[in-house]
Amino acid sequence: MDNHVPPLRLRNAAMVVPLLGTLLLLPPLVALFTAPVTLFGIPLIVLYLFVLWAALIGAAFWLAHRLDAPQPPPPPPPPR
Repeated sequence: MDNHVPPLRLRNAAMVVPLLGTLLLLPPLVALFTAPVTLFGIPLIVLYLFVLWAALIGAAFWLAHRLDAPQPPPPPPPPR
C-alpha cells in the first residue's frame, strides 16, 4: 500500500519548471542574447539556449527523483 504524497512545495516546483522554461525561451528574452559577443568562441545566444536547456533538464530530473522518492516502510505492528 503506497500512500506516498509528495510535498506541496515539490509539486508546485514541478509545475513551475515548464512555465519558467517557456518564459525564458520567449523571443523578447532570447533577443537580449543576440549581441555579436562570443564566450570561449561560442556565440552568446547559443550558449544561453544550451545552458538553459541543460538547466531545465537537470531541474526536471532532480524534481522527478524527489517526487518519486520511495517512502520508508511502515513500522511493524506491535506484538499481541
